[in-house]
Amino acid sequence: MHLTQSKDAVVAHDTAPFGDTMTSAPCWKRNAGAKCRRLTQVAFVALTLCVLFIQKPCLLPLPGYQQLMGEPRTWDAAAGGDASIESSVVPVTSAYKPLEVDILADFPKKIVQTTTTAGKRDFEQMWKSWRDLNPDYTYWIMKDDVLDDFVDQHFSVRPAIKRFWKQLNTPVLRTDFLRYLVMFARGGVYSDIDTSVVKPIHDWIPRRFLDDAEKPVNVVVGIERDQTKEGALRPIGFVQWTLMTKPGHELFEKAIYRVMSNIEFLAGVQRVPVDRVVIPKADAVEATGPGMFTDVVIEVLREQGIGVDWLLFSNLTEPILLGDILFLPINAFCGRHCRSDSPEYGDIYVQHHHQNGWFSSQPMEYSEQETT
Repeated sequence: MHLTQSKDAVVAHDTAPFGDTMTSAPCWKRNAGAKCRRLTQVAFVALTLCVLFIQKPCLLPLPGYQQLMGEPRTWDAAAGGDASIESSVVPVTSAYKPLEVDILADFPKKIVQTTTTAGKRDFEQMWKSWRDLNPDYTYWIMKDDVLDDFVDQHFSVRPAIKRFWKQLNTPVLRTDFLRYLVMFARGGVYSDIDTSVVKPIHDWIPRRFLDDAEKPVNVVVGIERDQTKEGALRPIGFVQWTLMTKPGHELFEKAIYRVMSNIEFLAGVQRVPVDRVVIPKADAVEATGPGMFTDVVIEVLREQGIGVDWLLFSNLTEPILLGDILFLPINAFCGRHCRSDSPEYGDIYVQHHHQNGWFSSQPMEYSEQETT
């Protein structure tokens, strides 16, 4: 190899056999084949990812850490926005019609559950625990033929809610939505059919909170998940398989409208009406389940002027009252799992047996029993 210098460039020559010289091809020509192969590989990977993305069910956009502390996710279908967090804007109050409801002095002595006909038989021992351990409470298992009448009766001044209810035909969405409707309209206690009660309801709220007339307890919330040390996106989760409230509380009103806006979001992204929305499990948790409920709880606290962060609920060993919401330690509604083997996290009030197969596409059927 030797170099010859010209005024414009340095040209490399290879000394060939028999003394001939050949000028080498420029680098871009020598590497063109390799570059083409690499570009082809990159293009193939990109195309594969695009196909997988398109085929993946459209999930609700997960908010950022700060947004999770009570701020709703939104999406503006009219503006033609996509489902990205940056462009999403959901009109959470588009169907909102204020309704003043007086908060009662006492919690209604009512227990509500829903189940299929088969479920009532399969979970008989569990639902009977609620009735037997709370004999002074009205116990009601709602049946299918009363649901429409219930919504019509209690939400006659809110046609948007009535229309939305009639459009829902996915069991998990109807079940979640129904519990918020019932709690807002009637109050009392709701619990999934695959739960059993361990401690009578009248013992759930410590006497020191009941005796303080200046700081009333209007809602009772249990903790389901405590992962503040694991870097989770939503480090604390609140239980929604067991709910306790006085009727007309803003928490459940907000939950109702948040469910509506979330499902309308999915309908907009999927470009289908509400009654044709396909709901993956992850979306059910975020749109109508504990993810949504946790966000709404934090939102209500902030609106009440309560400054909160996730660490406030971590390692809770005694009930705390924030605003008018009483938060119970993780053992209370999360018995037989979570930290129920650690007595420092409080007594067990409710056991959730996780046997109901909550994510089902089968039509709901209801049976009813109401006793006093």
